[in-house]
Amino acid sequence: MGHLEYLSMSNLLFSFQSLLHKNFVQTDLGELYQSIPFDSFAQTIPAPAFAKSKLGRKPWFDVKGGIGLLILKHYTGLSDALLIERMNTDWAMQLFCGIQLNPGQQIKDTNQPSFWRTYIGQHLDIDELQKRTADYWKPWIQQLEHLQIKYNTTLSHKEKKQLRTVITVYQQQHGKLYGDTTVIKDRIVSLNKPYIRPIVRGKEAKQVEFGAKVNVLQVDGINFIEHLSYNAFNEGTRLQEGIFLQRKLFGKCTHQSADKIYATNANRSYCKQNNILTNFIPKGRQKIRYIEQSAALSKQLNIQRGTVLEGSFGNEKNHYLLNKIPARNQTTETCWIFFGMFTANASKITKRMKQQASAPSRAA
Repeated sequence: MGHLEYLSMSNLLFSFQSLLHKNFVQTDLGELYQSIPFDSFAQTIPAPAFAKSKLGRKPWFDVKGGIGLLILKHYTGLSDALLIERMNTDWAMQLFCGIQLNPGQQIKDTNQPSFWRTYIGQHLDIDELQKRTADYWKPWIQQLEHLQIKYNTTLSHKEKKQLRTVITVYQQQHGKLYGDTTVIKDRIVSLNKPYIRPIVRGKEAKQVEFGAKVNVLQVDGINFIEHLSYNAFNEGTRLQEGIFLQRKLFGKCTHQSADKIYATNANRSYCKQNNILTNFIPKGRQKIRYIEQSAALSKQLNIQRGTVLEGSFGNEKNHYLLNKIPARNQTTETCWIFFGMFTANASKITKRMKQQASAPSRAA
């Protein structure tokens, strides 16, 4: 009798789990979950120490759960404390991160998002993750022309680093004032973030900006990081690298649209030799033929760059926590930028997956 009761309870639990999962995939978070290659991502991040030694307190999340936590951070826009508070009562958030709390059980460690941001940031390989992302998302990325544009984280160990920074700032300023130095190389402009550099933008409101500078490749509305640096760099020299990334991720590049700064003679020659159509206005005699034959195509490429690409930056800043990045070091700031852009991309792919799945029923 007891054996039959055990089987009954076991079947009941299995049925409950199946029903819970079925309901989860129909929620907004469940749809987002299906657009993310969690297993593939987790393969690139080593498991924390506990998973190997089984010593210490068992963590709430595994690597997949930690990745899910960072994505939820940018998807919801909540503070770390509110995110954990919400997860304690939201079963869909729990399943998104691969856990299921028992009744009355709560996560009290509000530093979990910060821990995983630091841990994953230390092992983050953006190139590899973007390659795996592109492979997973290819069925929902159709237009393979790409856009390129500039996109504008005893003394203790921490105290020693801060002291070295102060000494370096003093040496830089002393050399500028009393020495022969006219240009300060790798000038430090922030004691809290010594890795950032001043970036001259020449804008009327903001002559100089500070923070990460990202060269972005956009394919069919999906953004990929081609180059991220905290030093100023000339993005106009990186058009060919953007095309190389396009080919690495998707195999071909036939069209490209970019800011005027990319329209150098070297880039024009490269695109012409490789039969890549651009939005660059030709020079000399070619200009007349361009006006007659290619104006419409160039206009379309310009519209894509000016609306879709620029609009995506505003979307990432306003809705996915990339407007002001509170990270305190380069590792966590880079991780913050990557997952902010990735989450914005995943939201777009989720909508495409949903539209594609419902297309046959509408046709019927």
